[in-house]
Amino acid sequence: MELDYRQQKADLQIERDAELHAALMEESALRKKILLEELEKNINLTKVASLAVEEQQAKAEEAKAKLKLIILKSKLLDSKLCNSQNLVLGFILCPVNRLELTWTIVLFASPFVLDWE
Repeated sequence: MELDYRQQKADLQIERDAELHAALMEESALRKKILLEELEKNINLTKVASLAVEEQQAKAEEAKAKLKLIILKSKLLDSKLCNSQNLVLGFILCPVNRLELTWTIVLFASPFVLDWE
């Protein structure tokens, strides 16, 4: 009778352990599913952020190209004014650095060379 009682107690413990194991496995599966969903959400957010960064880089490159174009147009305008027959206006608008100042003085000192275009 005591052996039968121990057997029933052991069977009951095995049944409880099996139920606990099943519950833990189910909880683990749910946690895994939640973590995978969060990971997917984070990946999508990272992709969106990456696209936004690429868009900002493209805008920066476009602005840089526009600035270079403006600088080149400005240099071309200065060059045309410096090389035109209106030498006084060209001298005033030319950027004054050592090399261009020397070149401009030579241009003024050479009255027979009025147009370099």
